[in-house]
Amino acid sequence: MITSQAKKHVFLSDYSNLSLRSGTYDIMKEFEKKNVNIDHNMAIDSHLMNMKHWSSLVFNPNTKSSWESVLRGYYDTEEYKRMNSKVHNNPLLAKMATKNFLDGILKGIEDSRSQMQNNQQGSQGNNQQGNNPSNQGGQNPMQSFFQQLNQMPQQQTQNIINGMVATLGNQAGQTEEMADAFAGFSHMGVPLERYDIDQVRELLSNRIAINMLKIFRKMVSLPMGKNLTAPSPRRGIPIGTKVMRSFSEIVDLQPSEFLDDDLMSYKIATRTAMVKQRYSGIKNVVVYLDKSGSMGGTMPFEGEYIEKVAFAGGCAFALAKQLRAMGGVLRLKLFDTEVHKEITDNFQILRAATSIQADGGTNITGVLEDALQYADEQVILVSDGIDVVKEEAARKASQIDMRCVLIQESNGVLEKYLKVQHVNKLEGNFLMEV
Repeated sequence: MITSQAKKHVFLSDYSNLSLRSGTYDIMKEFEKKNVNIDHNMAIDSHLMNMKHWSSLVFNPNTKSSWESVLRGYYDTEEYKRMNSKVHNNPLLAKMATKNFLDGILKGIEDSRSQMQNNQQGSQGNNQQGNNPSNQGGQNPMQSFFQQLNQMPQQQTQNIINGMVATLGNQAGQTEEMADAFAGFSHMGVPLERYDIDQVRELLSNRIAINMLKIFRKMVSLPMGKNLTAPSPRRGIPIGTKVMRSFSEIVDLQPSEFLDDDLMSYKIATRTAMVKQRYSGIKNVVVYLDKSGSMGGTMPFEGEYIEKVAFAGGCAFALAKQLRAMGGVLRLKLFDTEVHKEITDNFQILRAATSIQADGGTNITGVLEDALQYADEQVILVSDGIDVVKEEAARKASQIDMRCVLIQESNGVLEKYLKVQHVNKLEGNFLMEV
């Protein structure tokens, strides 16, 4: 019976463990925010199943109840054991797994109500209002449900338990996918440990975010683009030529500039001499990424279709990772009808990129005007180009090192004034090629 189970837990374990108790407290608080009351004993049993490795769990032989039967059935599934192997050593993943598990329990309770009500109506002498699982004289609804389940005929009880175990197995599969995505985002440099469970669950179940991760994994496995090179222990190795921008670059003068001393002096004074371009010459890259509604459209990627904003965002993350490896910096500024503040936190970048609205507009003119402040850096505009752009803004933007990538669309004004690259399908990281 549940009343005795309140005194005896399902597992033989140290339930006074501070990590276990604090994690359970956090989980229950998250449910309370949604006005969902979770039984503490059941919550701590559930969290223990995710905190500890499945092989170290031992069931209490003195605890026999329908709740214990659900946990035993779930324990025996391959879905649980695979998932548990990925989350048990990570406090945040363990809490996320417990929340998903309890969501599955609540769903199983809701799905079983009609069957239990039919049993109540068919039982002789069992017409007390207290047998309604939603009204047990102030008892916790979860506790009330399993108490009534204990009182049902064995076959009906087992049918309900089997249904709940199947639901929990599906939840475990989803948690396993989230754990894999968690590892991928950590590799991207997204510190998910800093955020609460619901924020993380929202991100790890968001299709655009997951597709950004797919693109990122693909991009970092490809060779660096023609404009990037591996770093050197000293000042960096040459990757081409460029016009000098500062007198400190005199040491990188091209050999051809030494043929005429007078002309060389003039070119140095006017900073028109040609010098070797090293990786440090492209240290800072500013990427304006369109997150308007039209960027929620899709484009082909390895046999499926990926949102354009996910495609662009994944490429941006890959570029940022490779720039960091070379000592460079990528600044990402998302825009729609307005240019948003520069974001350096990767989690916030993902949150912003995944918040596109179907009716969101675009203001590329505002981007061109904002970009003028980055005259000394390389600027890349990534958009589908669906907007009316003012020619004067485009003309001014052409005077700085600004490039434009148009995904699956064209824009006559941008093509007239800026260096434009058209992208129709995934063939590499376009941000490294512009």
